[in-house]
Amino acid sequence: SLREVARGSGVLIGTAVRPAQLSEAAYVSTLAREFNMVEPEDALKWEVVHPERESYDFSQADRIVDFAIRHDMKVRGHTLVWHRQNPKWLTEGKFTSSELAQILEKHIKTVVGHYRGKVFAWDVVNEAFDEGRPGQLRNTIWRDQPGIGLAENGSSYIERCFRWAHEADPQALLFYNEAEAEGLNPKSDAIYAMIHDFRRRGVPIDGVGLQMHVANLHADVASISANIARLTALGMQVHITEMDVALPVDAA
Repeated sequence: SLREVARGSGVLIGTAVRPAQLSEAAYVSTLAREFNMVEPEDALKWEVVHPERESYDFSQADRIVDFAIRHDMKVRGHTLVWHRQNPKWLTEGKFTSSELAQILEKHIKTVVGHYRGKVFAWDVVNEAFDEGRPGQLRNTIWRDQPGIGLAENGSSYIERCFRWAHEADPQALLFYNEAEAEGLNPKSDAIYAMIHDFRRRGVPIDGVGLQMHVANLHADVASISANIARLTALGMQVHITEMDVALPVDAA
């Protein structure tokens, strides 16, 4: 099986999972046979796990984590901070920056703490850089709409998220996850600069997730390799987190 080959190579190979599929026998047998790592596709996103301000719902994610433990699989957590799939109570709450910072800190520490020792790696912050403004941070509820009070300090709000996650589980690996930053380009340059700064100042970050949504059948492998090399040179682990595999559909 794919899992057996991965074991022999020391590779983690995973897939995104939705709990409803765990009731399908064929799906479950394939999942356990072929993979040694799982990642909840939506079950740990805010709108699912934190549907009301004062309540959390871990039921969906717990099913996935319990399945992984029973089948000796690792679990990656996705994602603690994102500008999408947030509940209306949060996006329409008209909170002050101070209130929003308290909400975000509590969310991160509650979710990470709930899975302390069970989730080995977290995508702490997801897609914070803007596609339309290469190298610039995205305008989001967390950064500046209204933000948690650190908008004038560049990536400081991202730094705070990593520090909070580390406080909740010092043993978990903490990742920054991003799209369209696989090769050398303005976005990956900005991420590299942020990581370099974080490492210099002791911010607890362990890796970078490259989503690898690459539809080009002739991807620039040299550029991707160079980007991975410079990140690992900083001491970062690099995970391919959401890999698409493009296939030719025209026989000609």
